[in-house]
Amino acid sequence: MAVWSMTLLSVWDEVQLIAQDVTDRWGETQRNALVNSVVAQIAKDTRCLMQSATQSLVSGQAGYALPTACPGIQYVRRVYVSGNVVEPVDIGELDYYERDGIELNTGRTRWYARDGQIALTPTPGAAVTNGLVVHFAGLPETISADGDPIPLPADLEFAVVLGCARRVLGADGRADEALYREKLYREEIGKFILKGGEWQERRQDNVIDTDDDGLPVERRIV
Repeated sequence: MAVWSMTLLSVWDEVQLIAQDVTDRWGETQRNALVNSVVAQIAKDTRCLMQSATQSLVSGQAGYALPTACPGIQYVRRVYVSGNVVEPVDIGELDYYERDGIELNTGRTRWYARDGQIALTPTPGAAVTNGLVVHFAGLPETISADGDPIPLPADLEFAVVLGCARRVLGADGRADEALYREKLYREEIGKFILKGGEWQERRQDNVIDTDDDGLPVERRIV
């Protein structure tokens, strides 16, 4: 995945060009918190950090640890068991399934999240090498040093600058300028999603609606 050539400091330099002397009142701690917050919001809005992880199924084992290579998981898009897509089930419904055997008798596997793991019901009846595949949206790394690169795709460069600028301007009471940057920010996010095909895939997954501007609005996160 392509990442930025720009850094935390160069992002802030761009924000300074927009907000001018406003940024002089932001210390390093506040600056870092702001940039990380905007980066995290963009990752959430765009689902740009999609990843896949594979685990081997173990007979009789329900839970499987999620990957530790990323700081965290935002949501799970799709789970495959032995090459077949499996549907999620709410933890609150497990007693219903297990008591009445509705799904268990059919052999239809369901998955649910438990203690940071992906758990399967019923538990696998046999070991399968690389039998579990999980597609998920990860969380971005937290950055703190001036030279740290922004952990997002390059096409989101302008969105990060705009996202920071709108908050800086808003905090300074410059509402009209902040609203204008908000509009530009939403346009950048929308362009990225539409260009990448992520929007169409998420419509098929039944996880988004759109607002009046045609931009995605979350409806169901599993």
